[in-house]
Amino acid sequence: MKKHVVFLCHGLGEQVPGETVDEVVGAACEQLDLDGPVVDNTLYLVNESEQKEDILNLFPSHQRRMNGPNEGEELVFAEVHWADISPAPSGFAATALDLLRLFLGMGYIALDNVQNNGRNVSGLVRFALPWFVWLFYAVIAPLNLFLLVGATALLIDPFVFKFSEHAKPTYLVFLAIGFGFAYFGHKQAGSAKTYLDRMIMRGLAV
Repeated sequence: MKKHVVFLCHGLGEQVPGETVDEVVGAACEQLDLDGPVVDNTLYLVNESEQKEDILNLFPSHQRRMNGPNEGEELVFAEVHWADISPAPSGFAATALDLLRLFLGMGYIALDNVQNNGRNVSGLVRFALPWFVWLFYAVIAPLNLFLLVGATALLIDPFVFKFSEHAKPTYLVFLAIGFGFAYFGHKQAGSAKTYLDRMIMRGLAV
């Protein structure tokens, strides 16, 4: 029996599981004049980025199977979605973190475009782009974090705690914060699973 597979993949968002694949099956039935029964089933796929024994790491693939327009054909419609594990952000903090993840993803897109570009790309571009991404994420991003820490300190200084009157404890506190960031960045870089995460944590440690 011949099989034709139509694979639908959702990215971020809050799609209703199985809704899109049902719409595609309905359109196929109308366009191809199919009237056979539709068999529903759901498979749970393993996300390779985590430990396989963790059942929370499985995500569903909703499938619809039916006979094709020709004898001996089977149509398989499969939908994979991440709506359960990556819902749309709600609130200021969640939206800000979601935007940050979007910027991180742009670095991957740029690297992938250069490495898999079918046209002839100059060696200089292939050499320079990873360094540019490294500079942007490992240097500029941590620096902005410390600018935020400094701005927060300036807001606290005149109203909550006057640093000028307690200079020595202030230096010790900020030194402790610095070592804390360095230790955190070093530990996280060692266990990072992606290139960009590793760069950011190394930059934070430095």
